[in-house]
Amino acid sequence: MITFIAANNGRLELTVDRHRVLFADTPEDVADIIRANADPGQDDVPMSSTMDFASEEGFATDHAAREMFEVGIALV
Repeated sequence: MITFIAANNGRLELTVDRHRVLFADTPEDVADIIRANADPGQDDVPMSSTMDFASEEGFATDHAAREMFEVGIALV
């Protein structure tokens, strides 16, 4: 189960089962992580404030991290 998402250094950090951190550089990576780790009934994942201020974490815009995550979800 994915338990937390944060933006860090231009990529997403997805925490799985509260202890393992996986990194996504592309929406395709996000989709692969979701396919392998998401709980089928899961519909809401807590997100760090870094997802709202992603430009401070190496993304081109403040919205780019959320957009990457949303595109990854759409690919699933």
